[in-house]
Amino acid sequence: DADIGSQLSVECRHKGLTIPPCLDSWVDLKCQYKRHYRMEPRGGLQACVERLGLSFIGRAHNGLVDSQNTAAVVLHMARGLGHYGPAFVFRRPTRSLDTNGFAYGSRASREAWAKRRAADCSLQEQGKPDAAASPTGGTGNGTSIGVGPGTETGIGPDGDKRQRR
Repeated sequence: DADIGSQLSVECRHKGLTIPPCLDSWVDLKCQYKRHYRMEPRGGLQACVERLGLSFIGRAHNGLVDSQNTAAVVLHMARGLGHYGPAFVFRRPTRSLDTNGFAYGSRASREAWAKRRAADCSLQEQGKPDAAASPTGGTGNGTSIGVGPGTETGIGPDGDKRQRR
């Protein structure tokens, strides 16, 4: 989660690259590990792998080795191995990036959201229309989508959908 949710966006910004759309959302494996095995994923990847009765391959914190060991955990979950119940089905991503390239709910996402809201309020106080304002009479925060007369739906700073009347 930390690799894609924070490190990737920092690296891409630093190098002037955009994040590829295929990396806009992902599965937070720690969260799913806890849900499936009903135990905290403590002690790092090596401890989690060994706790499942698997052999940790290679040296920890090596990108290729870590990805192979992570894949072993995912396969263990998906095959329903051990005494942990039926196979785990990965149906949808659990995390995603906001329009600024930050993971929803992260500190960076909340700060970018607050900064944008402050700028919008400043423009409104000066009587200047916001360029990102919705054509349906939205709040002008750039996240509004008109869905009917007098109604709008927006995405909040934590990625939650909100409907206002």
